[in-house]
Parts: sequence; structure tokens; C-alpha cells
Amino acid sequence: GMDMDYIMKAIRYGFTSIMYDCSSMPLEENARHLKEFVTMAHKLNIMVEGEVGQMPSTITDGKGCVENGVSAEGDIAQYFSVPEDVARFVELSGVDTMAISFGNVHGDYVGEPHLDIPRLRKTHELAKCHLVMHGTTGVDDAQIKQAIDGGIRKFNFFTGVATAPTKPVQELINNANGPLYVKEIGDCCRRVIKAKAREVITLF
Repeated sequence: GMDMDYIMKAIRYGFTSIMYDCSSMPLEENARHLKEFVTMAHKLNIMVEGEVGQMPSTITDGKGCVENGVSAEGDIAQYFSVPEDVARFVELSGVDTMAISFGNVHGDYVGEPHLDIPRLRKTHELAKCHLVMHGTTGVDDAQIKQAIDGGIRKFNFFTGVATAPTKPVQELINNANGPLYVKEIGDCCRRVIKAKAREVITLF
């Protein structure tokens, strides 16, 4: 969540782990906002995730604009998290987990993904907290395992799960001998997503 109204809604719905994303702000301001939230959230037994550095993305808002204004086209290294900044942020904010940028992108990758594992290792060594990787879809198993060894303890894996039913649903519709009930489409999506989730969890 990027605004407090949205985050408070998540708290009311019972979420026990919340990311408050102020990564577009300068580090000190980012940390100040997170510290305020952490103070409140920890009293409610809610784990808090923050972010330093910005996550490039290929996801658009339907109008051709990248979701957070940071495109995954071109040189994405300029957006990578600085290990020393992550460590300072953790110290200032008291967050439980940190999402970092080290070659990962939201959505589909442009070309082959190349994670900066040395940067990850240094960040883990300095920050002394659990690290989070967003943008896992499309990263090969070998790099995933290197990321785990380097300190990643939570993976956000959405695009691969959310798009997995596309082809099976298309086939279901094409092979139908008449109109399909929405339940049949929903059941197909559920089966495919469950299988994909099991595959991903097994890897992690």
C-alpha cells in the first residue's frame, strides 16, 4: 500500500503482514513514515515491510503508463538498492522485512533477468533483517536458489500465478460444446493456480 487509507483498510480486513511503500520518497522521509506505522502496527502484531530503491516495472495502468513511473526498459541498475541505505533505513524505521531492488522487476522481464547476487549478499550482511524479492516470475531456478542463499526470505510471485490460467481457459472455451457456466471457468482457474502455487512453493 502507498497511502494510509488503503493500509488501514487492510488492517481492518485482518492482514498480519503489510508493506507500506514510501520508496519514492527520500530515505529519511521514507523511514520517518515507516517508523510511525511500525510503532502502531507492532502493537497489533502486524509485521511491516518497507522498501529502499525503486522497483522497475513492465506493468502498465491501461493507459500506457508504467505502474510506479519506473520503467524496466533500459538500464535498471540505476534503481538498485544501496546496501548501506537499506541498513540505515532498517535502523531508523524498525521494519521487519525489506523489499530490495537488485535486478528484479515487476511484471514480465525485458530480456533475461540478471540478479546482482553480490549486492544482495552485502545488503543481507549489513541490514540484519529479512529481505524480500518482488518480481520473481521469469527468474530461473538457479538464480532463485542463489537469492535464497544470499538472504531472500520472502518472494512475491504474482504474474506467473495470475496469468497461468490464460491458455487452459482459452482451450476450455474453444473446446466447449455450448455456453460455459462461470463456475466451470472458475474451477479451471483454481486448478491451474493451485498447481502453479504448489510448484513455486516447492522450489522455494
